[in-house]
Amino acid sequence: MKTPRSALTLLSLIGVLACAATQEAASRSPEELKRDVLTIASSYLEWGGPVDFQLRFGPTDCFMPPVTPRFSESEVGSPHAEKLYLIYASDASSYAGVDYSSEGQGGTLIPAEFPVEDREAWASFLSKRRPLLPELSREWEQVLVKEAFVPIPLDDAPKGSTRGVHPAQRGGVDWVLGDRAGLYLMLRTSRATPGTDEGWVYATVQADGAVSAYGQIPSCVACHRRAGTDRMFGLPGVDHEPTVAD
Repeated sequence: MKTPRSALTLLSLIGVLACAATQEAASRSPEELKRDVLTIASSYLEWGGPVDFQLRFGPTDCFMPPVTPRFSESEVGSPHAEKLYLIYASDASSYAGVDYSSEGQGGTLIPAEFPVEDREAWASFLSKRRPLLPELSREWEQVLVKEAFVPIPLDDAPKGSTRGVHPAQRGGVDWVLGDRAGLYLMLRTSRATPGTDEGWVYATVQADGAVSAYGQIPSCVACHRRAGTDRMFGLPGVDHEPTVAD
C-alpha cells in the first residue's frame, strides 16, 4: 500500500505529465490547423463546385485581417466596399440542402444562358461530382469555404470570365466576379472541443495564398455568434436551415 506521501508524489507526477501533454497538444494544434487551412485552400476547387451558382454580396463587416492596414478607397455602402462570394461546403447537404449528385444546387439550376451543348456537358459534370476531401489533421464534421471576389459591373467583365454564375444585382446593375479577394474558412469539430467557438474555428487566406489569420478570430466569432448555436447564417434566398452533425 502506498503511503500518503508517495500517493501525493504520484499524483503530482501525473499532473505534471498531463499538463505537459496538454501544452504539447496545444503547441501542435495551431500548426495543424494552419496546415489544414492551406490544404483546403489548395483543394476546395476539386470538391465539384459551389453549393449554388448565385453570386451574393457579403456584409461590409466581413473583412480580411490586413497584413498592412490600408484605408478602403471605396465609399462605405457602395457595392465596391463589399465583396461577392460563392460558398463551397464539404457537407453541402446539411449546409444548403444540396445533393452533389443532382443538377440543381441550392435551388439554382444550370444557368439558362448556356448554349445547349455546354448545358449538356455541364449536366454530365454535375451528375458525377462529389466533394473530394484531402487528408487533414482530423475528420472535420463540416468545412465551409467562402470564395470572395471584388465586384465589377457585368458590362465591364471580360468575355467568358463570368464562370457560369448568376450575377448579383445592386442599384440596377448586374455585378460579377472581378479579382479574387481571398478565402474565408469555417471548420467544425466536436462542439465541446476546448479553444473553439461551439466547435468552430475560423481562418482567412489572402488572394496570394498566404494564411492571414486562423483560430478564434475575434471579428469572425463576434459576427457568427449572432447566428445562434450552430454559427451558420446559411444562404440568403435558399429555404434551408444549415445544420451540422454533433
